[in-house]
Amino acid sequence: MFNKAMFLFHGAVNASVVDLVLGTVLQDCRIIDIWGVMTGAGASGDTVKVTNGTNDITTAQDVSAKGDKALFKFIDIDDAYRDLTANTLIHAVNASGALCDVYVLAVPMTP
Repeated sequence: MFNKAMFLFHGAVNASVVDLVLGTVLQDCRIIDIWGVMTGAGASGDTVKVTNGTNDITTAQDVSAKGDKALFKFIDIDDAYRDLTANTLIHAVNASGALCDVYVLAVPMTP
């Protein structure tokens, strides 16, 4: 039976770097899914990625052909960086001005 709370981090991406957590992650957790919703149409060269401030958790997702309201999944989560310790920042990095909301789903790593 699953008896742990899940965390959902969200950020509205409309600048070059957006914090997905106000402050830092409060406890150790593991990212299990990342997705986004476009809030405007993509343009040539638009990409979005998720980082811990130092290392990329995902590769850059090309959203240039995505329309307003389109859902997109990040195609990978780097297993070397998916585990976040308490006081870690999570950022969505926008390479060129893509407008979207990014969601990160994580589970706690402690009982």
